[in-house]
Amino acid sequence: MTRMTTKISREGASVTIHVEGRIDTISAPALDDTVCEALKDETIMDLAVDFAAVSYVSSAGLRTFLAAKKRMEERGGTLLLKNCSSNVKKLMRITEADSLLTIE
Repeated sequence: MTRMTTKISREGASVTIHVEGRIDTISAPALDDTVCEALKDETIMDLAVDFAAVSYVSSAGLRTFLAAKKRMEERGGTLLLKNCSSNVKKLMRITEADSLLTIE
């Protein structure tokens, strides 16, 4: 099992969370904590999650992103999931999360 790690980078009112590894039932709560930490600053208006090094996303991970989208919308901001692999895009399509989330 690949352990999930995260790194946060900020530029102005934008934050990117770089994720590496698997986003599953075990790691999703830690990712949710990272999202909450990144959004403590109310001036953050754009949140991006970089999936370039993500190997797997479960339904628990999807819940994390749907909750993050809701938080961003409440403050008038945006959420972008970027660098998603074809497998992650397929999961988003199958679950119809691609109609709710902005995926690049």
